[in-house]
Amino acid sequence: MAQIRDYTENAHTSNYNLSEGESGTLHTNRGASGTITISLPEGASMGVYYHFFVAAAQNLRVDPGASAILNMNADDQDILGYKTVANAVGESILFVSNGFNEWYPIQRYGIWITEP
Repeated sequence: MAQIRDYTENAHTSNYNLSEGESGTLHTNRGASGTITISLPEGASMGVYYHFFVAAAQNLRVDPGASAILNMNADDQDILGYKTVANAVGESILFVSNGFNEWYPIQRYGIWITEP
């Protein structure tokens, strides 16, 4: 694992399921040779958060499972599905749980596309 600022980078080359105990961690697709999906934990407590960074020119997906990721267009509609970014090294996003099976996209850099 490489050190990036105050984060330790967790580089994933295959799909991965996050646990609530990993709150506050950075997850990348460094070394991935194809699309990977990182799944958020269901029923996470309020304040649990994860940061994602595209480090390889491959799709990095964040899957909320049965939870919802709130619409990043700020119209207060929930979006069920993946958030993905395609071939854009440097794009990042941070999600924070509100404790009610919803995730807020707090910080975003680049273009994140919603998939069903």
